[in-house]
Amino acid sequence: MFAPSRRRSGPGRTMVSSAVSTLAAVVSTLVSSAVSTLAAVVSTLVGAALIVACGTTAAHAPQAQSSTAPTTVAPSVTATVPAPPTTRAPATPPTTSAPATPPTTTWIATAPQPNAAAAAAALVSDWATTNRAGARSVATPQAIAAIFSAPYPGNAAIDRGCTSDFPPIVCSYGPPGGGPSTDPLYQIYVTQSPSGWYVSSVTVES
Repeated sequence: MFAPSRRRSGPGRTMVSSAVSTLAAVVSTLVSSAVSTLAAVVSTLVGAALIVACGTTAAHAPQAQSSTAPTTVAPSVTATVPAPPTTRAPATPPTTSAPATPPTTTWIATAPQPNAAAAAAALVSDWATTNRAGARSVATPQAIAAIFSAPYPGNAAIDRGCTSDFPPIVCSYGPPGGGPSTDPLYQIYVTQSPSGWYVSSVTVES
């Protein structure tokens, strides 16, 4: 009988063992990487699913009522203060100018007479002839207005003399003695000035 042959251990056997070890390491690395990648993908999918589930639950869940009471805003109140009444100053009445006063003219006898009787006679003469211009030279405007207010009575205006005891000197003209008592009596007042005599006033007595 032949004795069993022994396996030879040489360089070929060593190379095979090295190749097997290398292949096993590669396979282990690939499997480990695949498992890690798959775990990461699964983890991501699970997280996304959870997020979607939470969002859906929050959307359908009833909202909790706030325990805080609603705030009521008071309406703003604007106080209107009435403006004080406007007081208008009273209108100033138009200024009315006083009418111009004519200059005062002092009357002066331009034809004074030598005595009282002559002054009275001169006025009566101008009255008889309605000579107002001549009367102005011996009698004041007031005396002329008084005696010329009545028409000259003719024979009913006779010289009846002048008083001489004390001033004022009065010369009377009227109806003669025995004439009608209804005829007026003309009292002519005569005044003496430095230049002569003139008639200052006339009174008509009925």
